[in-house]
Amino acid sequence: MNANAVAQGWGRNYSDNEHFREVFDAMEAAVANLPTKLLQRGKNYLFPQLHNACISGDLQIVKALLQY
Repeated sequence: MNANAVAQGWGRNYSDNEHFREVFDAMEAAVANLPTKLLQRGKNYLFPQLHNACISGDLQIVKALLQY
């Protein structure tokens, strides 16, 4: 079980839905691969990070996640 999924309230979806698990893990990997200067800010977004960065208007994070 992914501790981040549980902490964010997605534990049941993560354990019960393979597609959700794949998407969640891919988003976590994208955040982990952000440039060092953006990494902490990216980690502050909850799943789905790309969606939440778009809503927040955080274009640096959006562009960096899309490059992954």
